[in-house]
Amino acid sequence: MNRGRNSFNRTRRPAEGVAPPEGTQPPPPELIGKAISSITPQSRDAMTVLIRVRGKRGGLLSLAEANALNLCVGDLWSERLAERCRAHEALSEVRTAALRLLTRAAQTKAGLLRKLKAKRLDAALCARVVAELEDRGLINDRLYADTFAQSRAKGKPMGARLALAKLAQRGVDRTTAQKAVTEHFAARDDHAEGLRLLRTKLRRGTKPTDDRQALKRRLIALLSRRGFDSGVCVKAVNEALKEIS
Repeated sequence: MNRGRNSFNRTRRPAEGVAPPEGTQPPPPELIGKAISSITPQSRDAMTVLIRVRGKRGGLLSLAEANALNLCVGDLWSERLAERCRAHEALSEVRTAALRLLTRAAQTKAGLLRKLKAKRLDAALCARVVAELEDRGLINDRLYADTFAQSRAKGKPMGARLALAKLAQRGVDRTTAQKAVTEHFAARDDHAEGLRLLRTKLRRGTKPTDDRQALKRRLIALLSRRGFDSGVCVKAVNEALKEIS
């Protein structure tokens, strides 16, 4: 049952806790054994409480955990309780970082995990938070792949092969990526898309005196890099070169 702001204000024995995550520091020794002076819900997050010991900051703890411990003002600040606070704060740090990344742009499961680890956050906590966000529907690789394939199919000329490669780079599994790309690229005319790209390229920088064989090789390489199949590349390049003959 949730407590009100002052419902922690009664005396009890010290609460017991659990081990901290690897790499945390021991609690300030001068606070151990001293009485908790306040347990205050945070203004920005009412589900988190700030514990103070003799007016000094002890740590943050979830309201649910404080309730489960039946934690009260007057309880003694223990090393185990400090460990619980550090564990909560470490997990909150990862959650905050993950939500900030999701606010900026949609993420794949693997991509978000990679970015969190790059911040040198605890790997186990990163995996836990990513799994939580996936369960809540905030990460959805199938939706990500579908949205990505749809936007690329309607955007700048790109072959299905490049779309698949980009999804793989973002950590989407092959089956999910293939399904999304097939759905959105199936109705496209790859020859027309490749030809559109070539026409734009040729208008911008091709001179009549350019070596045709060298130009042909460059244009085929261009389409290949954009993910078009070899047959499409050759056919589109031949047609584009005829148009400027």
